[in-house]
Amino acid sequence: MDKNTIICFLACLLLTPAGWADDISENHALDSLIQIALERNPTIQAADYKRIAAYNRAEYAGWLPDPMLSAAVLNLPRTSLSLDETPMSSLSLGLSQLIPWPGKLSAKADIARLHVDIKAVDLAARRDNIVRQVTHYYYDYSYWTLIEIVLTESQQLVENIIEVAQTRYSHSGGSLQDVLRSETSRTRIENRILMARQKSTSALLRLAQLTDNPRAFSAALEPVLPVIPQENVAVPTEFSNPVLARASVGSALAKRKLDLAKSDYWPNLTVGVDYKIRKDMPMDAVSGEDFLSFKVGLNLPVWFFARQKNQTRAARQSYLAAQANERAMINSIERQVADIELTLQSLRERSEQYDRAILPQAQATGEAAQVAYEVGQVDFNGFLSAQLEVMNVELERLELHKQYHQQTAALRQLVANSHEVIK
Repeated sequence: MDKNTIICFLACLLLTPAGWADDISENHALDSLIQIALERNPTIQAADYKRIAAYNRAEYAGWLPDPMLSAAVLNLPRTSLSLDETPMSSLSLGLSQLIPWPGKLSAKADIARLHVDIKAVDLAARRDNIVRQVTHYYYDYSYWTLIEIVLTESQQLVENIIEVAQTRYSHSGGSLQDVLRSETSRTRIENRILMARQKSTSALLRLAQLTDNPRAFSAALEPVLPVIPQENVAVPTEFSNPVLARASVGSALAKRKLDLAKSDYWPNLTVGVDYKIRKDMPMDAVSGEDFLSFKVGLNLPVWFFARQKNQTRAARQSYLAAQANERAMINSIERQVADIELTLQSLRERSEQYDRAILPQAQATGEAAQVAYEVGQVDFNGFLSAQLEVMNVELERLELHKQYHQQTAALRQLVANSHEVIK
């Protein structure tokens, strides 16, 4: 390959548009991955099963305890164990019911419903987290796949440069150092290609795991890194997410548990009835008539100064802890949102610098180096360095795009409302 052919090849490469995915407005590949993950991911399914289980438990949480049915044989003579020797002997059937102090059952029902709410927001949090992870690893896969493309093109470029260096060296127009340096650059690019291929495969495997489809997952997934938009990401002044919702529900749950602990100071009521079946015996004043007995009982919380008091103290501290945790969670998320907003603004500004100045300057430098090399004003080292600089600038630009979209996914997870509505 002659020198003019090499220069034409370099010019075509340098004039190639830097962003091959810049004209993509919708990322259908990512949308499909998210949809599949939401439908098939086992952790989401497990969270949904837990929510349903909590709902089923809440259906009976406020019911009365099961009644107690009893049977007994009363007052049998020790020697004969007979029912027909004395009027005192009888067969007794009893039914009793425990009735908790008013407010206890409603508190238990509320606690069970709040547990359902917690499982619902846990499910929503899991869905949001899966969406963020799929987005993160998809852009990771896209980044490393596109990196491999850039490096492969640069490798071909260096191959052509090596041919020029070898040709010039064989005609005593170049040096062995030029050949060795270009071969070293080629080897280093090959090493980076291997690393990019391993990284993209690793991200692809992670996507397969998230979508619960490790065998049928296609390696022909389209890589897309959209351009960074000019406008800022709209962040609501007030936002909620499943993590905040869980903290809020946790605070309400702790409050109802405190109410239930306070109600344990009051006794439960037990009511019952016994039916005694008797036989007609001589000298029986009622001629063997059956007896009915009614009873009412109260449990006595005699250890209220120790057990109930400490239970209430523990519940109150748990309630205070839940309130403090909710405030801490709000502060933490607000800080994270602010940090990501600053990061996105920095990435946007840096990307604009690359598009407006750094990349055009690198391309112009590469073109000037071509011309200067052609007329002998720039040595081989300067020519090779200028071409590799264009490659490095493009790789840095792709890194900015990947970071921006991954940070945007993290921001959406923080500020988006729950996917599940708490009912």
